[in-house]
Amino acid sequence: MNVAYDFDAIRREYPLEAIVSRTLPLRRAGGNKVGCCPFHADKSPSFVVYKDNAYHCFGCGAHGDVIDFVSRLENVGISDAIRTLTGGQAPRLDEADRAKREKEAAHREAQQRHREENARLEARARWARALPINGVGNGYLERKNIAPYGTRREGDNLLVPIFGADGLIQSVQSIPPEAGGKKLFHAGVPVKGGTFAIGNAESGPVVVAEGFATAATVQAATGYLVLIGFSKGALLLTAEIAAQRYPGREIIIAADTNGIDDAQRAADAVKGRVVAPEMMGADGTDFNDQAAHYGLEDVAACFAPRAGLSLGVISPADWQGAEIPERRWMVEGLVPYHQATLLTGAGAAGKSLLEQLKCTCIGMGLPFLGVEVEQVPTLYITCEDDPSELHRRQAAICAGLGISLEDTRGKVHLLSLYGEPGNELCTFDEARTIRASKRYGEIVDTSLALNVRHVSLDNTSHMFTGNENARQEVAAFVNLCNAMARAIDGAVTMVGFPNKAGDSYSGSTAWENQVRSRLFLETPKNEDGVVVDPDYRVLRNEKANYARKGTEIGFMWMNGTFVLPPQEDDGAPVGHQFSDAHAWYALCEIDRRWREGNPFSASHNATERYLGTWLQSRFKISRNAAIGQIKAWGAAELIATEQVDSHSKKQGLRVVRWPERPAEVGAR
Repeated sequence: MNVAYDFDAIRREYPLEAIVSRTLPLRRAGGNKVGCCPFHADKSPSFVVYKDNAYHCFGCGAHGDVIDFVSRLENVGISDAIRTLTGGQAPRLDEADRAKREKEAAHREAQQRHREENARLEARARWARALPINGVGNGYLERKNIAPYGTRREGDNLLVPIFGADGLIQSVQSIPPEAGGKKLFHAGVPVKGGTFAIGNAESGPVVVAEGFATAATVQAATGYLVLIGFSKGALLLTAEIAAQRYPGREIIIAADTNGIDDAQRAADAVKGRVVAPEMMGADGTDFNDQAAHYGLEDVAACFAPRAGLSLGVISPADWQGAEIPERRWMVEGLVPYHQATLLTGAGAAGKSLLEQLKCTCIGMGLPFLGVEVEQVPTLYITCEDDPSELHRRQAAICAGLGISLEDTRGKVHLLSLYGEPGNELCTFDEARTIRASKRYGEIVDTSLALNVRHVSLDNTSHMFTGNENARQEVAAFVNLCNAMARAIDGAVTMVGFPNKAGDSYSGSTAWENQVRSRLFLETPKNEDGVVVDPDYRVLRNEKANYARKGTEIGFMWMNGTFVLPPQEDDGAPVGHQFSDAHAWYALCEIDRRWREGNPFSASHNATERYLGTWLQSRFKISRNAAIGQIKAWGAAELIATEQVDSHSKKQGLRVVRWPERPAEVGAR
């Protein structure tokens, strides 16, 4: 004989109110208990637990018994819900008992249908007794500044009809006049699937809204047909009803600012779109609030028809069988094509010199501090240095690279805007909309005329005159520089400053988020904040969407330009004896790595941190020479292995004593 669960026994042993109370607080409302529904974002309690161990939500339409509640809450089937409730010890009944219970259940369901039908008739009777507005004042309509759209009045309350799929009134919603008053649906009949349409537009979009005030506002602003679903939880079903009822028409979901996710799910289901209020910092969450602050015209602008397919949308399918393009770099791993790279660094670190050096290396096709470049004509633009300073720097740069000033003709271009007005590349109107300036157009035109493919903009404090803390303005400016990179079919570098707190960029995080490559130049300091070597620099790749983040280049200032640490003139290995200059720059790197919490190690087992490997690579010395140098430093008590911090077991090499600064390192 088949055996089934004894559902009645389960319901008796596990009362619905006790199970629901574990999940959400309930309060008494007459003979029932109410709370905020756990199945949708419920603004006010719409979840009712009845005395007969059944529940119903008048917001999203969820209903059932304790087993249905657990099933929906845990997102599991009936059997798993019963096991969750009973711990696997559910009472069972035989075939005869089951037949009896099924008969009783059918009787209860028939009674429930009868109660719901009576409730519908009561709701229709309430609607019939309600009075037309007919110019009589209604507190809610006046407070919301909306038209009645066929609603009626029941005393001081507004009465909104809710129609079922059969076109007959299914329920009504009563809305009190005072702010914060509770909106009530007629008890005993589900609201799920009920709608109320306002407006009579026979073509154009159909808007799905959550409540009457929002719907009335949108209809007044747009003239569109608006369908009300009466809760965020009902948006999906209402959108599906709209799509079936009005085939071929665009479906727009009018979202509240606190219900975007529900609105998006509804829009996705019917291939519609979401429109949300633009409150711009004002109080409120819906379109009625927006209209109160900014007027109906502002609401109408949000729903303006979308333009046709005028953008160059790409179908990935069109790439089938095509060769995958290689990524192009102006400077390998540091400066990508068709992007604006941000270079920041503290004052006097040498950003301008570094950028002019980079432009020279790219223009001449020479490695930039050991990094390969793609040779293209360049343009370095400064707003802070006059032509005489550019001349002095360029002479030093060319001497350091072993080329003449004449060699740069047609390959490297310099432009001083020092002391000239109007160097901003853009302006912003009251709506914070960006407008490219005359100077921007001049730079693009000049670059195209000279076939320039790399432009350096030194610096953002002169060329960006917006609010550096305003994310929208920063993002728009970076995008404008990206547009310049695309226009010249090359790359752009923006030179900026860090902030006073020591972060590597100033202002909004949009600087960090919008660029795909960000470089930071610093003069390293020891743990006491003291610059050990004023000539030593580190260029670090702090953001690299297209390459490995954290790439670092150590170099030094010498004779007015930047160069790599010294090696023998013939490029041969230095040998087991470092020069004092080699040792000094190596100790600077050891000290910097210690301070940043990623120290070198004297152990061969620490493969990635082993100091010997770095010495071999950087100074082209043999393994034995590197080992000998590490031992010599240890014997001289210049370096020692210590614990990084009190909370970590990590150990590494630290500079514990500095030798006398070598004379050949020099000072500026």
